[in-house]
Amino acid sequence: MSREGILAGLDIGSSKVRMLVAELDSGLSPKVIGLGETLAEGIRRGLLVDLEKTIGSVEAAVIEAEKSAGVEVNSVLVGIGGNHLQSIDSYGMTPISGPGGRVTTEDIEKVLEAAEAISLPMDREILEVIPQDYTIDHHGGIKEPLGLVGMRLEVNVHVVTGKVNSRQNLVNALDSLGLEVEDFILGPLASGLAVLTPEEQQLGAVLLDIGGETTDIAVYYDEAIRHLAVIDLGGKDITNDLTSGLRIPAKEAESLKIQKGGVLGGIMDPEETVSLPSVNGRKPWKVAVGVGTSIVEATVERIFDLVRRELRSCEYVDRLPMGVVLTGGSSRLPGIRELAEQILRMPARHGFPRVLDGEGVELSSPELATCAGLVLYGFSGRRPEGPGDLDRGGFFGRAWGGLKSVFNRHF
Repeated sequence: MSREGILAGLDIGSSKVRMLVAELDSGLSPKVIGLGETLAEGIRRGLLVDLEKTIGSVEAAVIEAEKSAGVEVNSVLVGIGGNHLQSIDSYGMTPISGPGGRVTTEDIEKVLEAAEAISLPMDREILEVIPQDYTIDHHGGIKEPLGLVGMRLEVNVHVVTGKVNSRQNLVNALDSLGLEVEDFILGPLASGLAVLTPEEQQLGAVLLDIGGETTDIAVYYDEAIRHLAVIDLGGKDITNDLTSGLRIPAKEAESLKIQKGGVLGGIMDPEETVSLPSVNGRKPWKVAVGVGTSIVEATVERIFDLVRRELRSCEYVDRLPMGVVLTGGSSRLPGIRELAEQILRMPARHGFPRVLDGEGVELSSPELATCAGLVLYGFSGRRPEGPGDLDRGGFFGRAWGGLKSVFNRHF
């Protein structure tokens, strides 16, 4: 970056491209100083499908963020997501080779490498290895094995994979704009870092990030990611169903969704009417808000039904006392929290970025969850590292450790 202590998080979604620019203050806390946002083009459900359009969208967001922040951005932390993400559990084991049988960083590296040794199709690669717990000589449940004594070290991990070309296409697009990628971070992990409390991480919760074309599902338990999944429905599908159901242009449907959308009646009077535009010579007409609400509700129900089915396949579904945390742009819909509680049969709350400060930038929007998490992750990486810090597989080990003081001030 052009100024010391500046970092930027870039979220290239299917509906919007957003970039937050933050500065580390004298107390090593991140302060947001700029935000850029524009409509996304060239991205389909998390994958780049049109290079030139994507470059144009990113460039517009970067220019706006730089102007807002008053600094030039040369490198970014990038969120990566989409329906190409898949996850599986894996296991690794290695003899402990440290002096006196003490676990060293090399032993931890070796056991994680063993856990990564999985067979993948040619078009897929490992994006993240998330340690869940370690075992030393049959004594399990260990979070930090460094320095402990034993003969054999084992690890259970959650491995997230994605399309091989997903990262490279983004690198090519950003390189054409003169932007260096500092790191790629999984979008669901970044969002969780920004909106979940330490208690939710520990006791068990599920994060639902409802984006433009996909909904990310991330299950947390005992301070670890236990399950990740992506379903192919999001806010654009709500708009599309309004378009076809009311036979109106997509632009009008999006406006109707934003202004009058809701589920379970939302906060709107179902008897209230709205005017719909003329289409193909048809005269303008009025429709009851309740008609649009029923269409929106049916689509959101489909999203939550798919979430419920996915959670049934997760062994931790009965260990989520903290319930559901809803974030992403479509989590703003009136009544969506209540509908989530009805269908998923667990408590729900809205998730907003809560550990960032800024002047002149509205940071309480759920749409900014991923960007905020990217900034927080970058901040954690610039704190002094301890002897046990590892680059590989250490997203939450590194990020949560570096952010403890920040959370203590906000929660």
